[in-house]
Amino acid sequence: MSRDRMKFPQAESSALPLFILWILLAAHPMIHANNGRTTRRVFKSTDQGRSWSSSDSGLPGDSRINALHAANEVLYAGTDDGVFVSKNAEASWKGTPSNGKGAPRILSFASLANAVYAGTEHSGMLTSADNGESWTPSNQGLGLRKVRCLRAVGETLFAGTDADGVFRSDDRGRGWIRFNEGIPDGSQVFAITSVDETVFAGLYSNGLYRLEAGSKVWKKIGPVVPLVLTVIRQTIVVGHNPGGIFFSADLGNTWQESSIGLPPEAPIWDLASNSRQIFAGAADGIFCSNDEARSWKRADGGLPPKCPGVSFVLTEEFILAGIISDE
Repeated sequence: MSRDRMKFPQAESSALPLFILWILLAAHPMIHANNGRTTRRVFKSTDQGRSWSSSDSGLPGDSRINALHAANEVLYAGTDDGVFVSKNAEASWKGTPSNGKGAPRILSFASLANAVYAGTEHSGMLTSADNGESWTPSNQGLGLRKVRCLRAVGETLFAGTDADGVFRSDDRGRGWIRFNEGIPDGSQVFAITSVDETVFAGLYSNGLYRLEAGSKVWKKIGPVVPLVLTVIRQTIVVGHNPGGIFFSADLGNTWQESSIGLPPEAPIWDLASNSRQIFAGAADGIFCSNDEARSWKRADGGLPPKCPGVSFVLTEEFILAGIISDE
C-alpha cells in the first residue's frame, strides 16, 4: 500500500482512554456472550503455529498469563499470582517461593547473562540468578513502580513504567536511573524493543520514540501509536489499539500498513517473533506472518474459537501462547 493511501490512527483520536483499555485487557471475555467459566490457559505449537495443544499443567486456571519468557532452558510464566517456571519443556509448571498470598502480579520479563528480571505491577523489579528458584527485589532508584515492559540491549537494561517513563540500568539491575530526556512527562511506556543498539519505546497515546546508539535523547518518529512492539531481523512491527499493525524496515523513518489477512481494526494485544515468524495476539484469535508482517493468516488450529492471545514466547523449537478462553 502506498504511503499516500495509508490510514494511520492518530494519538488524539484513536487511542482509547486508559480505563477503557484496562477493562479490555483485563477482562476482554466479558464483551462476548459467556456461557462458561473464563479461564486463562497456555497452549503449545511445535509446527510453527499450524496446530496447538494445551500446555498449562500446574498453572492457576483463573490467573491471566501476562508474560511468557525463555532463558537458559527454563520457561517463565508471569501471572496475576506470581511467577511460574517449567524446566521440562513446559510439560508442567510450578510456582516459585515468591508466590502465595499477596504474590506480585508479573507484567514483563527480560534476561541478561545468567539473571532473569520480572517487572511487577506494584513491587518494582524482581531478579533471579538461579533459574527462577528465588527472587529478590532490585529497586534501587526505581522504587515500587509498575514496570510494564523490559528490554536488555547489550549490557543495559531498560524498564518502561506506568507513569514515569523509562528507567535504565547499566549494572545489571543493581541500580536504576530515570532516562526520559525527550519523552513527555508522565508517559506510560507499554513496550520496548531494539534493532541492534537502537532502542524503541511505545508510549501509550504519545506514539513511538527512538533512542539511537550512544544518544541520551529520545526522539519521536512516525505517525504510529503502538501498544505492542516486536522486531524480526531489521523490521520493526507495531500493534495498535484500537486496531491495526504497521511495519518499518528503516528504523522507523517510513511505515507501511499491514492488513492482508487481518480482521479490520482488530485490536492487537501482543506481538512476538523469532528468526522466521511473527505472531500477533488479536482480540478474536492468533495470527501468524511468515513474510515480516507483509501478510497474515490465522494460526488457531486446536485453540478455543476466537480466543484472545495475550502473551507469547517463541523459541526455534516451539511456541507458547497465553490465551483467554470462555470454554
